[in-house]
Amino acid sequence: MNMILRTTVAATAMLSLAACAGMELQNAARVSAAGPDFERGLYAGYLDLAESEFAEGDYRDSDAFAMRATAAGTGGDVEPEAIDARRLPEGTTGDLTDARRQLVEAYGRGARQTIPDQAARAQVMFDCWMQEQEENFQPDDIARCRADFEAAMARIAAATAPAAPVAAAPPKPQPAPAPAVPPKPDVDGMYIVFFELDSAELTAKSREILNQAIADYQIAKPVSIRVTGHADRAGSAAYNDKLSAMRAEMVEQVLVGGLVPKEKLLLQPRGEREPLRLTPDGQPEEKNRRVEIIFE
Repeated sequence: MNMILRTTVAATAMLSLAACAGMELQNAARVSAAGPDFERGLYAGYLDLAESEFAEGDYRDSDAFAMRATAAGTGGDVEPEAIDARRLPEGTTGDLTDARRQLVEAYGRGARQTIPDQAARAQVMFDCWMQEQEENFQPDDIARCRADFEAAMARIAAATAPAAPVAAAPPKPQPAPAPAVPPKPDVDGMYIVFFELDSAELTAKSREILNQAIADYQIAKPVSIRVTGHADRAGSAAYNDKLSAMRAEMVEQVLVGGLVPKEKLLLQPRGEREPLRLTPDGQPEEKNRRVEIIFE
């Protein structure tokens, strides 16, 4: 085979491989996910990761996440990624091994049935953490995947914690019954308001939600209130940091105007670093333009 022919054959092979890369994303997107809530959550989460990696040009990981999405969406048994499935940097396997153990133990306590949305979120974010840790060149993405995993695990722990055993005690003389105390009214304690693109102005719907939060504050009287501002990935990271701060400050103004003490408010602008929905850089996403208000 002469040099020109060999070069032509090699070039053709490379083009063929490039054409195949990322094809699993198309296959996964065609799946009509059914089945239990946990499997549907896995499907949606893995599909988001596949889309994100495809947008970054990482077709190998995009295909891997897309195949996991397809398996979950078609009734397959998809477990958290094994520790030895990735070439992890030295010194990083300990935290990941412990995290996977916690997740599997939570499954043993029935997390997939009790709190399926957060169980699916935890598994998807664990696999995201594994993938980003293997690449080991985007520390913000590593931290984001880990933080999202830990947040989901905290919700799982609260929902699946076993009731504390009550030790038997000898019977005691019963005192006269105390006057009945009315139960403390139940409040949500967690609120999310959304914003228009490139705006820190509140919509009518957002003001309704803040009015409810103000009313609930007067009932619950929390020790503190965390106000966390977020932005989508449209615009630069520096600009989005400022925009998320402006949104948090706008919410602060409304809460203080509703007689919530300013000293109880903890403002935390997060910019574009903690999206509800993963998107490529520069893409607007309504769900990521938000402020979260949490009673603590």
